This record gives sequence, structure tokens and C-alpha cells, in this order.
Amino acid sequence: MARHKKIERRRELDRRRRRRRKRLKLRARGLLPESGNPPQAKAEPKAEAAELTEEKSSEVTE
Repeated sequence: MARHKKIERRRELDRRRRRRRKRLKLRARGLLPESGNPPQAKAEPKAEAAELTEEKSSEVTE
């Protein structure tokens, strides 16, 4: 049982480490605010990206 707990603990620490690195990367790019709500921060760039693709598609059709 102790071995299983150690394995689970290690996995959880690895998960947290990966999530932390990902958040730091997004913050460095300016896609995630320092202490904001991550779901809202992710929704805004997607909306901007959609607008950009619409502009590009309208340029192609003209």
C-alpha cells in the first residue's frame, strides 16, 4: 500500500509541475493574466483568433 501511495504522490507532483510550466509559458506570452481567471483568459484569444480568420477569409474572397 505504501508503494502505491508513493507512486500516486509522484504522479500528482508531476502533473502539478507540468501545469505550472504550461501556465508560466502562457503568462510569458501574455495569454494568461498574472492572477486572473484562466477560463476567461483562454476565451478571449480564441475570439480574437476567430476574428482574424474571418478577416483573412474575406480578403481571399474579394
